Amino acid sequence: MLDNIDVIVFDLDNTLVRLEVDWAMVKSDLCEAFITSYNYRSSFSPLNAELEKLREKHGRAALDGAFSIIALHECEAAESPRRIPRMCNWLTELKEDGKKIAVFSDNTRPAVLLALKNAGLSPFIDLIMAKEDVIKWKPDSEGLKKISERFSIAPARMMMVGNDIDETTAKNFGIKFTKVI
Repeated sequence: MLDNIDVIVFDLDNTLVRLEVDWAMVKSDLCEAFITSYNYRSSFSPLNAELEKLREKHGRAALDGAFSIIALHECEAAESPRRIPRMCNWLTELKEDGKKIAVFSDNTRPAVLLALKNAGLSPFIDLIMAKEDVIKWKPDSEGLKKISERFSIAPARMMMVGNDIDETTAKNFGIKFTKVI
């Protein structure tokens, strides 16, 4: 199945690990911070769409401020991620077969790094593409394109593993996909 695949791209949350982020609290903290700092009113729901609006209206600095708030909550959850055992076993097999492993996550980079470290998965990962690394988030395939470019690999030699949004992301980039159940 993977003979023609050189790079496998995994989602993080609910694929490799489970992070128990209190998203209602994240949105509440974002609302409070941005009404105070920018007089910007938003429910931050859905989160990515509202972050795009924030960036359009107030620029990258405001978006980076939002990422900092999100990262605080995600890192709290990343202190004790729950590994998904079958995925961890598969990572071991893939590395033994010489495959390159990337993580493409809508989580912030500090949380991805911490979750991977605390789950003992960092040694398996060759590249991380996090929320801050792209302008357009999933299901846009910008992150997959960047991964393809960094590895100098054709999309036909890549596969993504994840959930529903990742399936759409993989389809948008034209690569194979395996769904985590």
